[in-house]
Amino acid sequence: HGERGPVRVSSPAFTTADGVVGGSLPLTVKQASWVSTWVEQSTPLVGVSNNITVRIVAGCSLTVGSVVTVTGLVGAASPDTASLPVASAPPGSFAANGSWTR
Repeated sequence: HGERGPVRVSSPAFTTADGVVGGSLPLTVKQASWVSTWVEQSTPLVGVSNNITVRIVAGCSLTVGSVVTVTGLVGAASPDTASLPVASAPPGSFAANGSWTR
Protein backbone atom coordinates (compact mmCIF):
# COMPACT_ATOMS: atom_id res chain seq x y z
CA HIS A 1 0.00 0.00 0.00
CA GLY A 2 1.30 3.55 -0.07
CA GLU A 3 4.73 2.84 -1.66
CA ARG A 4 4.99 3.62 -5.33
CA GLY A 5 7.88 3.10 -7.61
CA PRO A 6 8.82 1.89 -11.05
CA VAL A 7 7.13 -1.20 -12.33
CA ARG A 8 9.49 -4.12 -12.60
CA VAL A 9 9.02 -6.62 -15.36
CA SER A 10 11.11 -9.73 -15.61
CA SER A 11 11.93 -11.01 -19.07
CA PRO A 12 11.08 -14.61 -19.79
CA ALA A 13 13.68 -16.83 -21.38
CA PHE A 14 14.25 -16.25 -25.08
CA THR A 15 12.02 -18.73 -26.83
CA THR A 16 11.25 -19.17 -30.49
CA ALA A 17 7.86 -18.27 -31.94
CA ASP A 18 7.06 -18.60 -35.66
CA GLY A 19 10.72 -19.28 -36.39
CA VAL A 20 11.94 -16.07 -34.69
CA VAL A 21 14.33 -16.46 -31.74
CA GLY A 22 12.92 -14.36 -28.91
CA GLY A 23 9.65 -14.04 -30.81
CA SER A 24 7.63 -15.05 -27.75
CA LEU A 25 8.64 -11.87 -25.91
CA PRO A 26 5.83 -9.29 -25.80
CA LEU A 27 5.99 -6.64 -28.52
CA THR A 28 8.87 -8.36 -30.32
CA VAL A 29 8.52 -7.62 -34.03
CA LYS A 30 10.90 -8.75 -36.74
CA GLN A 31 10.60 -7.78 -40.37
CA ALA A 32 10.70 -10.78 -42.66
CA SER A 33 13.92 -10.99 -44.63
CA TRP A 34 16.04 -13.48 -46.54
CA VAL A 35 18.99 -14.91 -44.63
CA SER A 36 20.56 -16.05 -47.87
CA THR A 37 19.71 -16.25 -51.56
CA TRP A 38 21.47 -18.08 -54.33
CA VAL A 39 20.79 -18.56 -58.07
CA GLU A 40 22.51 -21.03 -60.41
CA GLN A 41 21.99 -22.22 -63.98
CA SER A 42 22.72 -25.68 -65.35
CA THR A 43 24.45 -24.42 -68.51
CA PRO A 44 25.64 -21.16 -70.09
CA LEU A 45 25.11 -22.52 -73.62
CA VAL A 46 22.61 -20.96 -76.06
CA GLY A 47 19.84 -23.05 -77.59
CA VAL A 48 19.77 -25.84 -75.00
CA SER A 49 17.50 -26.51 -72.04
CA ASN A 50 18.72 -24.63 -68.97
CA ASN A 51 17.52 -25.33 -65.43
CA ILE A 52 17.56 -22.33 -63.11
CA THR A 53 17.91 -23.16 -59.42
CA VAL A 54 16.90 -20.53 -56.86
CA ARG A 55 17.64 -21.25 -53.21
CA ILE A 56 16.33 -19.01 -50.48
CA VAL A 57 16.52 -19.19 -46.71
CA ALA A 58 13.98 -17.07 -44.84
CA GLY A 59 14.79 -15.36 -41.55
CA CYS A 60 11.43 -16.54 -40.17
CA SER A 61 8.77 -19.11 -40.96
CA LEU A 62 6.74 -18.57 -44.12
CA THR A 63 3.05 -19.02 -43.47
CA VAL A 64 0.73 -21.06 -45.66
CA GLY A 65 -0.29 -18.92 -48.62
CA SER A 66 2.94 -16.89 -48.69
CA VAL A 67 3.97 -15.82 -52.18
CA VAL A 68 7.62 -15.74 -53.25
CA THR A 69 8.39 -13.70 -56.39
CA VAL A 70 11.66 -14.02 -58.27
CA THR A 71 12.43 -11.14 -60.67
CA GLY A 72 15.30 -10.12 -62.91
CA LEU A 73 15.67 -13.32 -64.95
CA VAL A 74 15.98 -11.73 -68.39
CA GLY A 75 16.63 -13.23 -71.80
CA ALA A 76 14.61 -16.42 -71.37
CA ALA A 77 12.95 -17.96 -74.40
CA SER A 78 10.46 -20.04 -72.39
CA PRO A 79 6.82 -19.16 -73.00
CA ASP A 80 4.60 -17.88 -70.19
CA THR A 81 3.03 -20.70 -68.15
CA ALA A 82 0.96 -21.14 -65.00
CA SER A 83 2.38 -24.63 -64.44
CA LEU A 84 6.14 -24.22 -64.02
CA PRO A 85 7.38 -27.19 -61.94
CA VAL A 86 8.67 -26.17 -58.50
CA ALA A 87 10.76 -28.39 -56.21
CA SER A 88 11.14 -27.54 -52.54
CA ALA A 89 12.97 -28.83 -49.49
CA PRO A 90 11.46 -30.17 -47.43
CA PRO A 91 9.06 -31.48 -50.07
CA GLY A 92 5.73 -29.69 -50.00
CA SER A 93 7.13 -26.43 -48.61
CA PHE A 94 5.86 -24.68 -51.74
CA ALA A 95 3.19 -25.52 -54.28
CA ALA A 96 4.22 -28.10 -56.89
CA ASN A 97 3.78 -25.53 -59.67
CA GLY A 98 4.44 -21.83 -60.01
CA SER A 99 3.80 -19.20 -62.65
CA TRP A 100 6.34 -17.98 -65.20
CA THR A 101 5.97 -14.69 -67.05
CA ARG A 102 8.72 -13.40 -69.31
